[in-house]
Amino acid sequence: MSRGDFYFLIMLLYDSEIKKSILNIKSFGTKPKLHNCLIERWLERRLPNDLRIRLIFEKDRIKRLLKNYPYDEKTAIKKAKELFDNFTDEEFYTLLNRGFLDYIFVNGERKYEKRFVQNIAYALSEYYERIKKEKNKEQARNFNDNRLRELLKGDKQKEYKIHAKIFLKIVEDIEEEKVKVWLPFPKEEFQQKDVKLISTSHEKYFLASSDTPQRTIYFEGKKDEEYFVEFEYVIKEWVNKVVPANTEEIPEFVACNLKGDCGFQALLFITLCRIVGIPARWQLGWYITPFLASPHDWALFFIPPYGWLPADLSFGGRYKNNQELREFYFGNLDAFRMVANSDFMKNFAPKKVFWRNDPYDNQVGEAKTECKNIYAFKYEIRVLDFKEI
Repeated sequence: MSRGDFYFLIMLLYDSEIKKSILNIKSFGTKPKLHNCLIERWLERRLPNDLRIRLIFEKDRIKRLLKNYPYDEKTAIKKAKELFDNFTDEEFYTLLNRGFLDYIFVNGERKYEKRFVQNIAYALSEYYERIKKEKNKEQARNFNDNRLRELLKGDKQKEYKIHAKIFLKIVEDIEEEKVKVWLPFPKEEFQQKDVKLISTSHEKYFLASSDTPQRTIYFEGKKDEEYFVEFEYVIKEWVNKVVPANTEEIPEFVACNLKGDCGFQALLFITLCRIVGIPARWQLGWYITPFLASPHDWALFFIPPYGWLPADLSFGGRYKNNQELREFYFGNLDAFRMVANSDFMKNFAPKKVFWRNDPYDNQVGEAKTECKNIYAFKYEIRVLDFKEI
């Protein structure tokens, strides 16, 4: 526990009104405006600096919480019907009563997490089968599945040259005219090499070195401008002749019994490895195919005599009914990736001063003004070329 957190707990014990407000924001529906007013009341006092920082963070945390739980009940039901075939209102309330819907109370009303619908499919296989098909996602999955089967049959490892571009546009209403933007950029490590910068939105930029744990390209400009970086890199399939001694515990502890996205699963795996003395580390960026690209996380672990090996818990978990495909992702990795981060909760170069949208990693970019963080921006990843070498 940090000193700021300790002071914060003491404050909660001392001020029952703010304690009730802070605890109830997640469970009983306290009004966020009241919550912020109570914090402002404390910030007017003479406080230890660590507590002041912790209170400012508390305001930021509530802002993020409200942003991440945007849907009222009517909108949530609509979102579920958009994703699942023949979804009904009755199903929604059955899932709610069974505890499968992620929500908080805000002003006495349930507000649902922005990815609560997709999480139903991850938790319940019968709903996964009912997801309405999207052509690009189906093509990407078939592309990946077919290549895995070829590798398992002994096909030679391949390399791919990938040409991509990521855009960021600020949509938040901010007073300041000047902004600072960080976009993810490929590293050169392990399976990834020959990284080239093709073009940028601005002539002036700072490109972090490849040994920076979370590699970015940094821009300064105006709030109404579009920011982008275009690059290419070569990535190879990571295939080893590793026979897992007992892969059952990986899906048992991570993919099957626990809830969590790819990053949560990777972190749990890394933690379990370190507990038993196995070096393990983070690797992340994008999952990218000719059809789409999206943020993704996975892990690396070190086993003599092999050295560093990859483990993708979430990809392996989706093949839990196919032992051969599941085990592929324990010690092996497809080449449909872009690696931008090699460590967890690390600073950018240059460092971002204010709270980050994602304090853990960087897959889609970050932005700020001289005075505050920018939360609302749109991003787009375009796959410009994808070819086998």
